[in-house]
Amino acid sequence: IWIYKIFMFFVKKFANFFKIKKYDLDLNIIEETSNLQLLSTLTMLAPFNKIDKQAILEAQNLIRRIPVGDSVVELILDLVRAFRPEDPSANNLVRENMRWGPGPRASQALMLAIRSQALLRGDLAPSAADVALLAPAILNHRMAMGFAARSRGMTQLELIDEVTGSVIQKSSLA
Repeated sequence: IWIYKIFMFFVKKFANFFKIKKYDLDLNIIEETSNLQLLSTLTMLAPFNKIDKQAILEAQNLIRRIPVGDSVVELILDLVRAFRPEDPSANNLVRENMRWGPGPRASQALMLAIRSQALLRGDLAPSAADVALLAPAILNHRMAMGFAARSRGMTQLELIDEVTGSVIQKSSLA
């Protein structure tokens, strides 16, 4: 019953907005601009203008200027190398289960992603926690598991989580 009361409150509050008579709500009369105004009002968001090309370029430049500590850079490089089955630093889990690992663009994408994450969070520099958080999203489509690993029911994300955890643990001990 409380849901009905809340619904009726909003219907009464916005009855003039929709030009509704006697609270006979017909959603077909809501125009696109009215819908945008209603959404903005109800969620307390102000509608914003489109972002222009210059704003996007400035944001990209800002992200590229965010400093990254040497330990985080080394962690990214170690992490990406750890998923290459032919690399000497790869563990047996990777060698046995991966067909091919991520290339250099994975390191670049991870670097930009952690910088963006730090900026969105309001930090001055990214951390190892950012690497751990974003590694699955960055690495998942940049490598391929072998048939044997898939047939055993192993998922690539499970492998990424396990190897990422071990690489981060090693880097924190160093």
